[in-house]
Amino acid sequence: MSRRRFALFGLVALAGVSAIWAGCTAYTHWEPEAVTWDGDRYEIVRRREGQAIVHDFVRSGRVVESLAGSMDLLCDEPYIFLFDVDGDGRLDVYHRHCGGHGYLKHAAATRTLAYENLGSVEIDDAPALDSFWAEEIRRWHGLRLLTGGVLALLIGTLGALGSALSSRRRERQSSLQRSSRA
Repeated sequence: MSRRRFALFGLVALAGVSAIWAGCTAYTHWEPEAVTWDGDRYEIVRRREGQAIVHDFVRSGRVVESLAGSMDLLCDEPYIFLFDVDGDGRLDVYHRHCGGHGYLKHAAATRTLAYENLGSVEIDDAPALDSFWAEEIRRWHGLRLLTGGVLALLIGTLGALGSALSSRRRERQSSLQRSSRA
């Protein structure tokens, strides 16, 4: 029984480590400082320009693309995050602003960036955005996974340690009983 309990707590700890890794990944995908596509690295500079937030994509010292959005009081502040919006297996830069949403993707053949405008904010325009992973990045920035992972790791580690100590105590008690009978 003790080995099963130890293995169960070990699995809980492993799940915790996995959740921590996923949470860290989600956290780094929210408002990234850089993105690399096919070896091309673009620094992302976030700046304020009047009543707008602008994300400049800088490569080799020059701005290649800019994504801007109004900071209207009736809307959320514009933001970006890394996510495979179109389902092609490559990360895109999702951009949401007061007037709508879209994503920036890298064209490997021409080594250029292209913005795909999805219009007004409707999840039907990009079904992948209705996933757990997109929600975790967008709403929680990975913090929910990090918190759950730390708790699971703590419970798993303490449970495995308690199980191992309990098993050792039982072994000592049984060896003492055997030696006292003899």
